[in-house]
Amino acid sequence: MCLRRRAACGRHHTNQQSGRHPNPVLRFLKKPAFTPTKLTDIDARAVLEAGWSERALYDAVLIGCLYGFMNRHTNGRGLTPIPEQFEMEGKLIREGSYKGMLAMGIK
Repeated sequence: MCLRRRAACGRHHTNQQSGRHPNPVLRFLKKPAFTPTKLTDIDARAVLEAGWSERALYDAVLIGCLYGFMNRHTNGRGLTPIPEQFEMEGKLIREGSYKGMLAMGIK
């Protein structure tokens, strides 16, 4: 999933349980995506000190890994995103999860 589609899905997103903005987590996830050899314990500590739990960090790492895998998989297969659908797909994911997309036949 490209960055524009993720932005459409996550626009105005906050952690609904705590009300915290996810920026510390997103900043953390940027390093393994773009400069994995520069990731250190200090990066994880910054997320934890911002009030996120170890479980939240663990889940974010798993999700980041999944997105990285899927991006490489779709790029390797030559699949092309359709920018005109990003806003609509983001709304479907926000309002009905990925099940909403499947129900409409969007794959």
